[in-house]
Formats: sequence, structure tokens, C-alpha cells
Amino acid sequence: MKDILKTSFKLNLKVLLCVGLYPSDSFKYVHKIFAYIVYIVATLPPFVLGSLNFFLKGNVDREDYNDFVTVALILLAPKLLLFLINSDNLKTYITFFDVKFVTAVNEKQRKIIESWVKICQRNSTIFFGTTCIGLVGFFAKWYFQGYHSHLPLNVWIPFNSETQPLLYFFIYTALVIGGVYAAMACGTIDSLVPGLLCHVSGQLQLLKDNLQNLDFYVEEIRQVQHQFSRNLIILRQIKQSVLHYKDISYFVEEYEKCFSTMVFSQFIESIVVIGLCCLQMTKIRELDAYSLIMVVYLGILLFQVYFYCYYGTIVYEENNSVSTAIYMSNWYEYNTKAKKILLVLMQRSQRHMIVSAESILDLSLDTFITILKRSYSLIAVFKNYY
Repeated sequence: MKDILKTSFKLNLKVLLCVGLYPSDSFKYVHKIFAYIVYIVATLPPFVLGSLNFFLKGNVDREDYNDFVTVALILLAPKLLLFLINSDNLKTYITFFDVKFVTAVNEKQRKIIESWVKICQRNSTIFFGTTCIGLVGFFAKWYFQGYHSHLPLNVWIPFNSETQPLLYFFIYTALVIGGVYAAMACGTIDSLVPGLLCHVSGQLQLLKDNLQNLDFYVEEIRQVQHQFSRNLIILRQIKQSVLHYKDISYFVEEYEKCFSTMVFSQFIESIVVIGLCCLQMTKIRELDAYSLIMVVYLGILLFQVYFYCYYGTIVYEENNSVSTAIYMSNWYEYNTKAKKILLVLMQRSQRHMIVSAESILDLSLDTFITILKRSYSLIAVFKNYY
């Protein structure tokens, strides 16, 4: 299968290309300028005016839903900027993955790759669809409750709307664009970035399959390449597995360098926003459209963090089982040189392949539980303080 990542994240890459967060193959510099202009127009008004309104208002407990969404957009701005800065690296990693990594050599491995492709496509579709539902729900609530004559977000403006109608219209439009931009970006980024780890775990599965069933695959190769001895083919296949593992390790290291700060920003945002979201839900007295929107938004927030932590854990566990796959092979029948190479690979795989956010928070399910605990603590602080 060719272009594994492009096939897995076809929806994500198309949406990100439209909003300027993924580089275009043509008119690269023009598209880069377009990307930064869209980012500034979409994020600067909510960030600046929303921050002023938030700090001038000062009382979190009295916030309504529009204030809550404004806080979320404020905290999203640094994350989206970090992703925009590293968008060229993302394209490089996707190309590297599709060129360097091993493809399926038999039906079993083809099914492994296809399963991860389908999982990523499913996650992208569900997450993007849920985000769109949340966006439509927000604007529907704002419109049908008669607020369409007011700004969609509660921000501070230093003038009267009647005296400065043109400037008011510009801010009005920018806030709408900001909401759509944030939804489109987060609806694709937060399934794409952890989805890369999903495919890393798939490559580790292919590596383990090649090592554990080395004898079987060697016999298949010998049926075609009669001129080579069995030991020579075994040695060659083991060296290919070592190079494969080296490429996987390199990809994970570069992944962490590129997205570590962005993921850390996501975790900090999630702690604050999940806490605020739960605080708002404690004030709901009856089930209505508002409470439904809050539940959908809380689900989106939890899935954002869960994707990163879950696939980080999967990579960690798959890497730890590489040694087991080698041990389960017929290594005792190989020559001394092959055994030494396998021993070195086993020692290397015992170094934990842990992806972290700024070397502070690991991408693991333990971190997911920690974020939930910190969010709960934040609820208690807000309720006691206000």
C-alpha cells in the first residue's frame, strides 16, 4: 500500500490545507503568507478582546456559555501557532514515513496496515464530525435565541457599536471566522497528530512479525532466490529489521521535537477548559439544548487528550514487546553473527520508547488520569474562590 499516511488522513490534510495549516505543493510562499494572515485574523481578535473581557470581568463563576467558549479560543491560540510553525515539518514526516517505512510483504501484514489506516480514518471522521456538530450547535444557540444582533462571543470592545459600525462589523466577522477556524483546525489536528503514533505502533507490529516469523519468511525468499544460502538471507533480513527499528526510533524522536510543545499546550488547555466545562455543568438545573452542547463539548475535550495518551501508551507497549518477539523466534538456530545482532536489537528495544510533552508529561493513560484529577481540583478551587 502506497501513501499510507496520506490515505489515512485524507480528510485532515484537505481541511488543514484549506485553512492554511498544511503546506501547499504549489505557490508555497504565497500559501504560507495566506496561512499567517488567516491565523492572525481568526485568533487575534478573540485572544486580545476576549482576554481583556475575561480579566476585566474577573468572576469565572458568573460566566455564561459564550464566555466559556471565548476562554477556550484564547487557550487554543498558542497551540495553533505552534502547529502552523511546524507545518512544513509535518509534511516532511509524512513523506519520510511513506518512503522509508516497511510496507506489507504478505496478506497478514497487509491486514495490519489496513487496520490502522481504517482506525485513523474512523477517528478522523468521528472527531471532525463531532466538532462540526458542536460548532453548529453553538451558532444555532446564538442565532435562534435572538443574539445574532450581538457579537457571537462576549469580548471587550473600546467603542460603541452605533458610532463605529464598520469596525464593529469587522470584529463581528473576525469572531465568526475565529470560531470556524478553531473548530476546523482542532477537529483535524487532534486526530492527525496522535494518529501518527497509531501508525508507529503499526510499524512496530510489522517489525515484530518479521522477527518472530523470520524462518518462515526466509523460506519464502529462498524459493525465489536460490543462489543465496539460508544463513545469508537470515542475516540480511535481520539487518533490514535493525534498520527498520532505527527508522522508527528516528521518527519518534523527530515527532517529539516537532509536537512536544504543542501537545504540552494542549494538555494545559485541557486541564483549564475541562475544569471550566465541568464547573458550568454543575450549574445546569434542567436538560436543554445548552446542556446538550456542553456534554458534546466536554466529550470533544476528553477525546482530544485521550487520543494522545492512548496511542502514546500503545507505542510504549509495542516497543517493550519487541524483545519478546525476538525470543519467540528460532534464534537458537541462527549463526553467531545473527545472534549478536539480535542481542543488540533486544538491548536497544529495552530503552523505553516514551513520547513526552516538554519532558514533563508523558503521553500515557496515567497522564490522562492526572489531567482529569487536576481538572477536578480546578473545579474545587473555582467554587471555593468565587
